[in-house]
Amino acid sequence: MKVRDTSIRNSLLEYVEKKALPVSAKEIHSSGGMGNISTVYRGLEYLEKKGCVSSITVSCECGLVRYYYPQNSEKCFLHCRKCHCFFSVDALEFSNTEKKIEKKLNFKISERVMYFMGECEKCSM
Repeated sequence: MKVRDTSIRNSLLEYVEKKALPVSAKEIHSSGGMGNISTVYRGLEYLEKKGCVSSITVSCECGLVRYYYPQNSEKCFLHCRKCHCFFSVDALEFSNTEKKIEKKLNFKISERVMYFMGECEKCSM
């Protein structure tokens, strides 16, 4: 997907698109070649307004906004409160629950983004 022809915006989009898990602006910036951190934040904000990327705000001590590519598939993430790593879960595992919610609340779900917080196997040892 191409956006208004700026090389940094296209680089940002390409970076987020290639990642399977949510990434922070700081992580993107540290990869290099994307300008200063303010440019990264402005570029991500623009891409989000255009629907090219989506974001979630992680409500733990890391408190970062994380960006992901919404067109890859339905999203379900796990976030470790200790090491702050993300893991992906196939959201299709929740399809029966989704159908129950739609039926019970007469609500048509058009997209799903979820994340669960806890401790990963490595941190819980």
